[in-house]
Amino acid sequence: MFGRELSSETSELKRMLLSPYLQRDAPDKSDKLDLNNKPQDSEKKIWVSGLLLLGVLYSQGSSEAKASTFFEIVQNGLNESIASQDKDISELYPRLLTLATVFVYHFTGARLGKAISEEEERKEMVVLDEIFKDILEKMLDSVFGLQSKLTRSEFIQALAGPARQYLDP
Repeated sequence: MFGRELSSETSELKRMLLSPYLQRDAPDKSDKLDLNNKPQDSEKKIWVSGLLLLGVLYSQGSSEAKASTFFEIVQNGLNESIASQDKDISELYPRLLTLATVFVYHFTGARLGKAISEEEERKEMVVLDEIFKDILEKMLDSVFGLQSKLTRSEFIQALAGPARQYLDP
């Protein structure tokens, strides 16, 4: 059924998975999945980290599992610590917020026949970018406190504990 859904040109699931929200600004070509097993078909790719971020938001997993997965996404590799100024947190956490808000809003509107124009969406993103920066700073303060670096377990414990709301949609 999943394969049939992805092969249908009118599939809502396919439109969602292939939307700019799960393709835009993918950091690395090797970080994309080819849905049709055709590497030359760049329009049919999903940004894997974006899909994982979507999973962090909407999975029924525990706060610890979500925090651990988020750590693995932002610390690509087997690093055992993370800095509060880590560029991947600064780049990927706002993407998670976009998936929690704009992505859902966009597809709900489209499904109801009330899609917004690209221009309206661009204007909204300018405003939301500032809001997302503020939320990022609050999340970092909540997770790191006065520390500039945390171990993997400290980060997961903080993000799954007092700061767990920052991984919920």
